[in-house]
Amino acid sequence: DTANDRIITCFMRAKDGDETVFERSWVIDPGVEVPVEAAEVHGMSTEWIRDNGRKDWNVAIQEIVRALYDAHVLKMPIVAFNLRFDYSILWHEYKRVGRGSGGILRTMLDEAVFYDPFVHDRLRGDKFRKGKRRLVDLCRVYGLEFNEDDAHEARYDVLKTGQLAIKALA
Repeated sequence: DTANDRIITCFMRAKDGDETVFERSWVIDPGVEVPVEAAEVHGMSTEWIRDNGRKDWNVAIQEIVRALYDAHVLKMPIVAFNLRFDYSILWHEYKRVGRGSGGILRTMLDEAVFYDPFVHDRLRGDKFRKGKRRLVDLCRVYGLEFNEDDAHEARYDVLKTGQLAIKALA
């Protein structure tokens, strides 16, 4: 539920060719319980978040939005898997911070260059391929190894999405 779910981890990386020019990771304690079902998927329980997450969740959300905006200003494409879902959650988190009109997040939505391998595959890949189109599925379709034990960890998912984007655009 993008209107009510909360961001607890985020990872961003910007590359120029093979060189990493920016990398940042956030672990956030939004002060709410992590549903057991969600913890079973991503492995982060309420207790783990309480022990490891930042308590200033509102500042962390603003940092995430600012990092995305800075990438946009530098004309970097923003690559994410199932971007619509992540962007929607971020939008609602930003509203909780008190940015009801969207501010720079709204500007990015209107102006930034986004690339989503999930959407690319649905529109340009084999439209009639049976099966799911989760990150793990598309990595396998495009010949990338994928360790399901590492799935749903923000850093791993970002790295795999980047590799998938390169393969899908080749």
